[in-house]
Amino acid sequence: MKDHPDGIRPARYDFDRIDRLFNSIAPPQLYSANTALFEQGSAAVEVYFIKTGLIKLHRIVREGKEFIVDLRFPGALLGASSVIAQRPYQFTAITLVRSRLYRIPAAVFLELLRTDNNFSWAIQRMQSNEICDQSERIVQLACLSAQQRVEELLWQLISALEPEGLQKEIRFQLLLKHWEVSQLIAITPQHLSRVFKDMQQKGIIRQEKGWTIVPNPIRLFHQVKAS
Repeated sequence: MKDHPDGIRPARYDFDRIDRLFNSIAPPQLYSANTALFEQGSAAVEVYFIKTGLIKLHRIVREGKEFIVDLRFPGALLGASSVIAQRPYQFTAITLVRSRLYRIPAAVFLELLRTDNNFSWAIQRMQSNEICDQSERIVQLACLSAQQRVEELLWQLISALEPEGLQKEIRFQLLLKHWEVSQLIAITPQHLSRVFKDMQQKGIIRQEKGWTIVPNPIRLFHQVKAS
């Protein structure tokens, strides 16, 4: 597995534009795994842009229960909606792997939105892509089988962590706890165990000492998205 994954980029043109502009302000910073970028309920004072890496968003709900909300991949903005709306961060954001991120003060980000039409348009496109992805995820939860949802998640992770390795056997650590995976795909941990067992019997995956092995990633169910 690469230390600095350079994976999914939903809109290559927008990624490159934002990458160049943010880099002209300050170079990306390297964050180790398990670093909290911001916390739920804190003032939204910065926006992050993921150059490489993988970020987990989670939220504390009633009685202190932790709930995983979603994952964010390279090309995603973190905290932009809260900064624009001038509301506290809704979630806590934590790096799952070593990640390179641009860290932009809220005042700088808002000034660029007001004064740079191209930047503002790129941000609108990125946020619109995110809304479309969230809508698609709702449809997947309603229409796909549990195994298809597991395979789609594995495909996303492999695409981000091993973007050049989709044609060969992949060996990687899942990075997420068992209950987090079950929450992301909206099934019980017990059902998830059964799905993993069935996938192993079919030869889709193997699990060995904390590692997940996918002999043929292309075999995984995945929905092709327009770039």
